[in-house]
Amino acid sequence: NIAQGDNFLAQIIPQIMASLAYQNNGVIVIWWDETEGGDDTARTIPEIIISKLAKGNAYASSLPMNHSSDIKTWSKVFGLPLINNAIPAGETNNYGGYNNVATVNDLSDLFVPGAIPAAPSSVCL
Repeated sequence: NIAQGDNFLAQIIPQIMASLAYQNNGVIVIWWDETEGGDDTARTIPEIIISKLAKGNAYASSLPMNHSSDIKTWSKVFGLPLINNAIPAGETNNYGGYNNVATVNDLSDLFVPGAIPAAPSSVCL
C-alpha cells in the first residue's frame, strides 16, 4: 500500500506543480487522517506543505494543530466566515478544545509571514 501511495504522489504532484493555480502561490497539502495508536494530543499526524510560500527547509512547527486548523486556514485564505460549531464530544477523542475551528491554531506557522491573511471578522454557527 505504501508503494501504491508513493507511485500516486509521484505522478500527481508534478502535474499539480505544473498548473497555473499552483504556480500562482498555490499550495499542496498532504496529511494523514488517523494515527495507528489513537486520536489524542499525544500523537502526531504528519502534514506536508508544498508551496513557495511555505517556510521550507524541513520546518516542523511545535504549535498544536489538527484538521480544524486546516479548515480555519482555508476559511481565512478564501475570506469565509469561521465556523463556530465544535465537533460533538462523543465524536472525537481530542482534548483541550482542539475540535473547535474558531479556537484552534491555523497553519500560519508553516508559511512565510503574511501568507495567511487575518481572520474574517464575522463568525457563523
